[in-house]
Amino acid sequence: ETFDGDSDFEDGDILRSTVYGIPAIGFSDRIKKILVKDMETTVVVKLLGRNIGYGTDDYEMVLTQGPWVVFGHYLTVQPWTVDFNPLRPFPSVVLA
Repeated sequence: ETFDGDSDFEDGDILRSTVYGIPAIGFSDRIKKILVKDMETTVVVKLLGRNIGYGTDDYEMVLTQGPWVVFGHYLTVQPWTVDFNPLRPFPSVVLA
């Protein structure tokens, strides 16, 4: 079973609670397994010898100062969106 956006949630899949007065949302083991399964092919990129920051300047640099080449292959970098689909063979957003 995968989570394709069209899957129906079952009773108990979304667990709402309050922790120290802060609203919290949890997921059932079934949903966690689906999410982990969907992320099996996720790749984490670590740049050796440099720190990768998370500031606005770093974000803008990564998105605008390409193209990026890794082992002779172009690396597509795009901002994440709710419609992101890792199975799509091409970027869904192009920055010019």
